[in-house]
Amino acid sequence: MANMGKHKNNDEAIMDTCGNSRQTDLLIGVSDEEGVGAPSGSGVGPVPWAAVQGHVPKGYSLTAKGVFRERDEPEFISGPCWVSAMTRSHQSQEWGYVVHWIDQDGKERYAAFSGRKFHVTGSPLVGDLVSLGLKVVPGKERSLLQYLGSFVLPPTFRQRSVVQLGWQEGPEAWPLFVMPEQIVGEAGGERVVFQPEEYSPSVRGLHGNGSLVEWNHQVVGPCAGNPILVFSLSAGFAGPLLKPAGLDSGGFHFYGASSKGKTTALQVGASVWGSGADPAVSDASYISRWNTTGNALEAIAAAHNDILLPLDEMGTFGGRDFGKSVYDLFGGQGKSRLNKNSTLQAQRTWRVFGLSTGEISVRQKIEEEPGRKSKAGQLVRLADVPIAQGVITCLVPCEYIPAGRERLFLARAESGSKCTTQGLGEDIVR
Repeated sequence: MANMGKHKNNDEAIMDTCGNSRQTDLLIGVSDEEGVGAPSGSGVGPVPWAAVQGHVPKGYSLTAKGVFRERDEPEFISGPCWVSAMTRSHQSQEWGYVVHWIDQDGKERYAAFSGRKFHVTGSPLVGDLVSLGLKVVPGKERSLLQYLGSFVLPPTFRQRSVVQLGWQEGPEAWPLFVMPEQIVGEAGGERVVFQPEEYSPSVRGLHGNGSLVEWNHQVVGPCAGNPILVFSLSAGFAGPLLKPAGLDSGGFHFYGASSKGKTTALQVGASVWGSGADPAVSDASYISRWNTTGNALEAIAAAHNDILLPLDEMGTFGGRDFGKSVYDLFGGQGKSRLNKNSTLQAQRTWRVFGLSTGEISVRQKIEEEPGRKSKAGQLVRLADVPIAQGVITCLVPCEYIPAGRERLFLARAESGSKCTTQGLGEDIVR
């Protein structure tokens, strides 16, 4: 699974993530096909929007120089951009658009956007496109939205959208497992695209890097003889098995004094799915932190559906009633909420396998609030695992760690430079 891939054809149910766009919250693809972004008349090949050239909205023109409103004097709106497909869920809801654009480095990029974003005051969609390299003339934001929203494509230009990672329900006997960089399974011959919510906290850190050989040598090998590390590694593969096994969400909490290697254990488990970098030093880490509110934890859990949810530093939890948050986090269903029209919104649902760290136990955290008592249901959902002697109890033979560099594994894990895989989560799904 590469961090930057070629634009796939309609027969491949794959959507890549651009390795250099992880600072955003969108799922972005990059195409490096010959001729992308080439100036008009260069003879490099057909334009990348050739398939939809006949569907460019009336009153606009699309050239290698950009999008223009057709007037006596053509009015420049933006760099080249177009809609390549319409998206919708298997229930024909959550309609949206797959938008392509040529960034200012001449690269073709694409992302799936909810149709709702085309009707939000303030044009946040245009802001997203600008931050991802599309040249937009200030003051022409509304014109750009009207142009993109006016594309009318025939039924052959349809793709199946999903808004959540993990196992998907559908009319066919799928099964289908969605990850940001890859879709495992088939959806009745239709291409499937991941079209996340406004913010998807798992997209930044959930990506492949390096190779299986490197991961085995630099992460898996040094875990030998260290039960907590082996346990964390195994926990990384547990998320996709919950649904087939008919199990509810749950997790384990490593607790003990500082500098015992608890975060290192979390990094090892996180490396199965993405960047195992310490969240304290990398904003691209797959590991989240407890320093959030109970409501925000709901969104984090939903974004890690059917995969590992790693949460570091329980002591930083900023909400009230930690025991209730444990129930909510591993209960698998969000709160019922009303929208601005006082009608019920769709509830979030999820299944997660969690790993957590902290200096005190779950029981102690719950009971540190005056009048709170821990309950069996809370302690079963997030079970305590004491770390008394430290995570590293057995140094690995020199075939993994060169002489004189016994702490090489810890340095690698903590830096996140190699603590990442090339799609091991995909293998367990298959």
